[in-house]
Amino acid sequence: MLICDLQGVYDNTDKLLRFTDPVIHYHDIKKKEKRGVCGRTDLGQKGIWGFFRTHRCNGLCDLVTKGFITPTESSFKRRKVCIRP
Repeated sequence: MLICDLQGVYDNTDKLLRFTDPVIHYHDIKKKEKRGVCGRTDLGQKGIWGFFRTHRCNGLCDLVTKGFITPTESSFKRRKVCIRP
């Protein structure tokens, strides 16, 4: 699963980021349905690969990925695309 196209604001009172309008691309090789699981903008594996084909990490990546665990070796890292742990 990949959550992208985030928009939102920083809530200074609560000290948190409030995101709106996310796009979720979901892929599960065990599921028959490959696209549209998480809504009409869900492009599945195609959407995930499309995102990483053009993505370049920035300061926001550091903020939103804190506390998430990612695989130490992935096909994205082998392609030299930045993925923040």
